[in-house]
Amino acid sequence: MVILAACGGNDSAKPPPSAIAGAPEAVVVATEMRFAPGEVKLVGTGANLTLRDDGGLPHDLTIPSLGVYLLVQPGQTVTAGFKDLPKGTYPGWCGIQGHRAAGMQMDVIVE
Repeated sequence: MVILAACGGNDSAKPPPSAIAGAPEAVVVATEMRFAPGEVKLVGTGANLTLRDDGGLPHDLTIPSLGVYLLVQPGQTVTAGFKDLPKGTYPGWCGIQGHRAAGMQMDVIVE
């Protein structure tokens, strides 16, 4: 489990929000066909969420209930800053066809 402060939202039609200078960061690593860690805890008023692709295929992190969509290519890393996420537990997954069904899922807990 990774604990950090959280903020904002995003959707697939927009680029991810800019990283927040000095905010805590959680890193999610995507490989075939899993995320590590399997659970991320977001707390507070401002944080950065980083998705790193250590696999050989493109991956994304989709959290529809929070409006989060981060897409990375093999070897790429993307970081986005978020504010004011609502408290709760939200499912996240890779939206690339077949990846979620193969087990690329995780939980996102906002406190």
